Amino acid sequence: MKRPTEQTFKRLFALSKNQCAFTGCTTAIVQPTGTVTGKVCHIKSKRPNNKPFDRYDPTQTDPERHAFENLILLCGVHHDIVDNELQTYTVEILKKLKETHEQKGGTGFTPDDASVRKLIDSYLHIEASEEAMVMVNSPSAIQVRELNIHRESSPQVSLEFEFVMETCEEWRLHDPFPYQPPKKYPDVFLKIYAKHHGGGLAKIIQGFVWIPEQFLIEIMVNRGIQCATTPEEIANGQLEKIEVSNKLAGARIHQFAKPSAPDWKPIASGMRLCLNEVSIHHSCWAMLNKIPGSIRWQISADDGDAIERETKFADIPLIDRRHELR
Repeated sequence: MKRPTEQTFKRLFALSKNQCAFTGCTTAIVQPTGTVTGKVCHIKSKRPNNKPFDRYDPTQTDPERHAFENLILLCGVHHDIVDNELQTYTVEILKKLKETHEQKGGTGFTPDDASVRKLIDSYLHIEASEEAMVMVNSPSAIQVRELNIHRESSPQVSLEFEFVMETCEEWRLHDPFPYQPPKKYPDVFLKIYAKHHGGGLAKIIQGFVWIPEQFLIEIMVNRGIQCATTPEEIANGQLEKIEVSNKLAGARIHQFAKPSAPDWKPIASGMRLCLNEVSIHHSCWAMLNKIPGSIRWQISADDGDAIERETKFADIPLIDRRHELR
C-alpha cells in the first residue's frame, strides 16, 4: 500500500473537525469555497531524508506508514514548519499534537463526500512512483522517479527524471606563448534530464538539486576548496544548491539593458530535455559511483507541489559519450 485508504482519509478528516491540528491554529483544511489548504503529514516520514533528527523509521511497513495512527492534518504553513524543523517536531511531539487535537471537545463534524474527495485529490495531485524504471535508449539502467500530474482539463503529464554522468571531449588552448595547437581533453558532467512520456505539455519545470560541493569545479575554484581524496570526504562534505529548470535565459540587447522576461521551453510527449549540467573535477571521476551517499532533489512541474527525493550515486550511470558530437 503506497498511500492511505479512502476510509483513512475520511476518519482523519472527521476527527480533525476541519481544522489544522497545530496548537492554537484554527485554519480550515478545506475552505468554504472548496479550496483545499490543508495537507496530510506523516508523523514518521514516508521516506528517509538523511537529515539530522530524521523521523523516518526503516522498520515501519507500508501499511503502518500510511495508517491513520501515523497521519496528522495540518495547514500548509504548519506542514512546512513541521517538515523543516525536525529537531523541534519529533515523532513524540507530533503524536501528542494529534492526540490533543482529535480529543478536543466541540461540535461534531461529519465531512461530506465532496470535501473528502477534494482532500484525496489534493494528496494525489502529484504522485511520485516508488518503482524503479529503466532509462529509455540508454546503454545502462538508472533508478529514477516518475512524476505524474493529474489534471481535469488536459491529458496526464508524466515526467521521468534522469541523473546521468556523461563524459565528452572539449577543445582547449593551454599556453598562448609559445603557441601550441588546441587539444581535446575529456570532461565529466552531471546532467539532469526530464523526459515526458505522457500527454499534454509540461510547461514549467523547476526545482533544485543538492550536490556535494567538493567535486564541482566552479565551486572549488571560487571558494578554494581542496580536492577530495576519498568517497567518504565527498559524502561528508557540504552540499551545494543547484537550480534546474526548463527556463530559457532572457537575452540582453546591450550591456546596460535589463534582461527580457524569462521564457520557458515546454516539454511535449516524447521529448527529453537537459535541465542543467555541472562540470565535475577530474580528481573525482574514479570515485563517482563509489560515494556512500546521494544527491537530494526537489522538482515541481507546472503549478504542482514540489516532490523531494534522493538518488544514490551508485544508481547514476557514467556514460562515455566522447565519440559523440556535443
